[in-house]
Amino acid sequence: DLDPTPAAPFSRVVTIAKYVLAALKDGHYHAAIKTSGSRGLHIFIALPPRTTYPKAQEFARIIATTVAEDYPKEATVQRSIAKRPRGTVYADFLQNAEGKSVAAAFSVRARDGAPVSMPIAEKELATGLRIEDFTIANAAAQAAKRGKIWENGLR
Repeated sequence: DLDPTPAAPFSRVVTIAKYVLAALKDGHYHAAIKTSGSRGLHIFIALPPRTTYPKAQEFARIIATTVAEDYPKEATVQRSIAKRPRGTVYADFLQNAEGKSVAAAFSVRARDGAPVSMPIAEKELATGLRIEDFTIANAAAQAAKRGKIWENGLR
């Protein structure tokens, strides 16, 4: 879960997503990406069946911490909002815990403009992607085009 601090533009979230995907590719992992339907991005990794929550969280912690250490002016794993460096993106590996919830792909969020959590292709990270481009107004048309993106990213 990549969440921008208030001073971080969405373009910084996109940059951090690229760093995370590069780290995953180094380990030969596949990932699916979607907008959160709020201000950030979610990256899903297909782990082996019966992976425990603690093991999934540790895997995410290693990736998030590596990215935060490599790019400390852009990313953080600091849980405390008050202690996060200004303008950074919080790589929230703690979302990988039993009982945590996440917006499902294609779901509408209860926010101004009715944004939708939408799968995106990795190549879209280089195209000026904007959260505002995915709303209830265009969700059906977008979903028809994007179902395979989500499915293929998790293989």
